[in-house]
Amino acid sequence: MNRNGSETAVDLAARALEFRDTIERHFFDERGILICNVDSRTLQPFKEEDLSDAVVTLSGGSKVGRWAYEDTMFCVGMYLRALVEEYTVTRDEKVKAIADRIFDDLQPLIRENNEIEPGYIGKPWGGRPQRSTTIDQTFFFCFGLFLYAQIADDARKQRAGEIIAANVDWWMKDDYHPFDRARDEPPAFLNPFQAGAVLAQVYLAYLCTGNEKYRNECERLNREHRADEFQVLRSSQWHPVDEKGLKTRSWAFFHFLLGSGLWLFAGHWTDRRAWWQERFVEQWHRDIKLGMCDDGLAYLAVRINLRNGKEVPIRPEEAGFLQYEGFEDLKAANLQHRFWASAAKSSHISTHIACCGVQLAEAAPWMRPEVEAVVRSVLHAVDLQKCVWVEDPDGTQWPADERQYTHSLAIRCITPWLITYWMGRRLGMIEG
Repeated sequence: MNRNGSETAVDLAARALEFRDTIERHFFDERGILICNVDSRTLQPFKEEDLSDAVVTLSGGSKVGRWAYEDTMFCVGMYLRALVEEYTVTRDEKVKAIADRIFDDLQPLIRENNEIEPGYIGKPWGGRPQRSTTIDQTFFFCFGLFLYAQIADDARKQRAGEIIAANVDWWMKDDYHPFDRARDEPPAFLNPFQAGAVLAQVYLAYLCTGNEKYRNECERLNREHRADEFQVLRSSQWHPVDEKGLKTRSWAFFHFLLGSGLWLFAGHWTDRRAWWQERFVEQWHRDIKLGMCDDGLAYLAVRINLRNGKEVPIRPEEAGFLQYEGFEDLKAANLQHRFWASAAKSSHISTHIACCGVQLAEAAPWMRPEVEAVVRSVLHAVDLQKCVWVEDPDGTQWPADERQYTHSLAIRCITPWLITYWMGRRLGMIEG
């Protein structure tokens, strides 16, 4: 700390190294596969008795196997992106070697996925791919591969492009219907909120291959599903307006993915750059930054007054389930936390807000003054101890049967911090 009590650039650089070292020491299994959650009290993998039954989906299986690997593909992509940003700033060959090792260790897992179906990428519960996947997992994974390919040798670059294109082919062949979802019309992931994520992943395949079939598919998605509109307030976590005109979002989730997609488009679909910039700014003001607090954390749940657009914080005594249509189905699938609204705070939310902010600063440079304070606040406030899903010091702001969220050291908190820091360094927002 300096004389004014604020952290210096050296402090942040040391924290960045601490975060990477923690990932390397505690977040890889014996096969070299990334684990997404470890016990913050021990820095060791969870034991079955530490986890609630709510961790296991209707398909059954091991609680540890699910909690450790639920977001592995998502987090691999985020970590690769953080390493690429670090290498771009430092040119440290040790950093590139870590990225190469991660990529090489992924290849057996990719082959196991291909045995299920060519191009498929599933959630590796228990360290093995399952017949369950979501677009957030595959997009962030493929996005990380796309960026990694920019620093990889020619052979790895080619292989990364093959994996991305094969996964997009898998999504396209069945019109974006995953194994474990109902065959809705339109498909579940082409709803007004998530269609932009599908569009972004298809565009990655186009950028990697130059194959016009992917560009044509992007145009079809825009024409038939309005995927390029990136509509706000449309996620399933936004609940219907109440009789007072208040609208509540119980869980911040997919719009962080949309921020990365819009960053991609602003930099690579340049004939529509102004369109993507406007969509990104709208997402930032009306969804992404909501709940951000002065202490560098963010509220898990937010509430806005539709009359004036202002936030109305949820009071601690209001914590509880939002009993809306669909709640019982989500409860049966052990996803009831998505209907829980409280005053709890989270670094998982704030680090993703900051990560979107630094991307917005690059995509729309005139937004830099708006986002710079958020970026600095989060980087300075979030240390390793705070990198848990939920902060609930009084034990009343989170469901009792899902307490593992309060003591899970989560790589989904650490990696967006690292991306924010190293991108901030690259853009000159953070001193080195």
